[in-house]
Amino acid sequence: MTWIPEWRITVGDDIYTTVTSVSYTTGRLDIDRQATAGYCQVQIVNTDNSAFTINITEPISLELKNSAGVYKQVFAGTVSDFNIGVRSPDEAGYVTTGTILGIGPLSRLAKAVYNTALASALDGEQIELILEAALSLTWDEVYPTLTWATYPATVTWNEAETSLGQVDQGEFDMIQINASASAKSQTLVDEIANSALGIITEGPDGLVYYADADHRENYLLANGYTDLDAAYATPSSIQSQTQTARLRNSLIYKYSTGYATVLTLTDSASIALYGLFEKSTDSNILNTSDMQQISVRELFLRNTPRGSLGAIKFRLDNPDLPSAMLDDLITIFCNCPVSIDNLPSNLLGGTFEGFVENIAVSATPTFVDMTLYVSATDFSIPPI
Repeated sequence: MTWIPEWRITVGDDIYTTVTSVSYTTGRLDIDRQATAGYCQVQIVNTDNSAFTINITEPISLELKNSAGVYKQVFAGTVSDFNIGVRSPDEAGYVTTGTILGIGPLSRLAKAVYNTALASALDGEQIELILEAALSLTWDEVYPTLTWATYPATVTWNEAETSLGQVDQGEFDMIQINASASAKSQTLVDEIANSALGIITEGPDGLVYYADADHRENYLLANGYTDLDAAYATPSSIQSQTQTARLRNSLIYKYSTGYATVLTLTDSASIALYGLFEKSTDSNILNTSDMQQISVRELFLRNTPRGSLGAIKFRLDNPDLPSAMLDDLITIFCNCPVSIDNLPSNLLGGTFEGFVENIAVSATPTFVDMTLYVSATDFSIPPI
């Protein structure tokens, strides 16, 4: 199949298709951490020296045509930086370029302060309160050129100026958090999500989502894996990783109110085999039964070294790439379950099953490279 990348960049209400390069990334590189704000960098060409009307803080959206010629949104955020450059002049005069740097909605969490007390509640319920405060704009914060008349008649204010997507209710009761004038929203959300085995992500629609501990399992049961063929991947990008950094055979949790309760769990057989790999951490989990469940799960997953694929790169403009797989890659997202076949037989048995943690794309008018960072299913859904 011959497929040539066609990008559409929307900044505010201006649309650009004269794109010379695109790069974007979203997600997390380490399953033991939360996602950071995604970003994109786009360069567009201006051949007639007309004035650029791009301003910082305006919304930006990236779209890419699939095999059927339909634009699919792959990234959304706001303009952080804008630079104008000059190319070598030709017969018609100067040719200028505009380089746009966009940042994802998670960037707003790092700047926000949440100074209201949080009552004890499920992890998703606490996280939703923090995200609502950080990601829902007041009218004074909306970009000045935006007017209510530009919205569809069916859109309400609560839907119009918010970057908040679906937030799962959560699985575990969390401790009460006292009000603090200096409490960073990002820190609070990360603490809660890490304690409850959840993940905060950005969607390609520019919204922030929270997936609780059961989200990936429920999605997989309902939708199955997205099948990818490693035969179309860049061979040098395929690597299996087994790391001591993921090995843990002694766990110490300080949890419940004031982190005053301590739970310790060790695996003597693993320690005898590999040596002591201890982890001590504070957890916002309230109840001992939940903390025991989480600690047993964590020790089971980490007491033995487990291999994982790490990363894999696909060239989307590969003429041999099936159109169905191209379309799946264009619309892939963080938390997406993937099954990758046709790996070398001595690498993870030739087949990998896991979840997408990070997506990184680098593109010009003639090629598109997509690197997926993945984690094995076991780290998200422990075997029975």
